[in-house]
Amino acid sequence: MPPIGTDWTDVIQFDWSQKGLHDYMIDALKFWVNLGADGFRVDHPHNTPKEFWERARTELDKIKPVLMLAEYEGDTGFLEKGFDMDYAWEMHHLMNRIAQGRDSASAMMKYFSKEWSVYSQLMSTA
Repeated sequence: MPPIGTDWTDVIQFDWSQKGLHDYMIDALKFWVNLGADGFRVDHPHNTPKEFWERARTELDKIKPVLMLAEYEGDTGFLEKGFDMDYAWEMHHLMNRIAQGRDSASAMMKYFSKEWSVYSQLMSTA
């Protein structure tokens, strides 16, 4: 069953209320780290409980440090304990508009000012 509200046919919606699923998925992540994976790019991590990612990160870091990249931009709470980086979708779209002549390069300064205010607060709590 695709996630509700999507037409994605290459993924399914898990029932994350099943605690056994948490253990199973963490074991799968650990399997890949033990084979040499240095990290993971995770699509839509906000559709998974934040507590899962925090626990997964703790378990993976016991094996070795890993890079966790969230394909998501929004709730920076995912960056507090679970992920190292997130996608800059807003910047991606802004750069496309600039390249197409629909926005000016000076719009980047506004974007970076906003990002600095959000992420500097996050970094000061790390």
